[in-house]
Amino acid sequence: MTKTALYLFLAATSLALYVLTHYTLNLSPSEAIGLYRPTHDAFKRGALVLLRDPLKRLVATPGDFIRTSPEGTYVNGQLIRNSGIPADSPYRPYPFTTFRLAPDQYWTLGDHPLSYDSRYYGAVPGSLIASTVKPVWTQGATP
Repeated sequence: MTKTALYLFLAATSLALYVLTHYTLNLSPSEAIGLYRPTHDAFKRGALVLLRDPLKRLVATPGDFIRTSPEGTYVNGQLIRNSGIPADSPYRPYPFTTFRLAPDQYWTLGDHPLSYDSRYYGAVPGSLIASTVKPVWTQGATP
């Protein structure tokens, strides 16, 4: 192996290690497929958040009022678009009800109609949120 090839190999390896340790790759269709950069931004409605495993959108934060129904999730009286329970959903929905999120409770939704999210498992504690993320590159648009 020549010095040039060795330097190129080391540079490519260093770049790959940097990307793997500083970015997250989302391959689930619940949000736009792509590469995301974790941030330290505050948890607020509309932010993309990286849960300990899946990537979801944060649609409600502590103190928000949630109403769950077959047509979708309402946050503070506003229906969240594309939040309805699909007729062909393989998941059992979270009980249809109205409540206020307690401190350290968050409501998450994926953009895909069959995303496994708060529509099915309810509010998540802040301890399950790893960080907010910003898209670096995605396949398709992120709202």
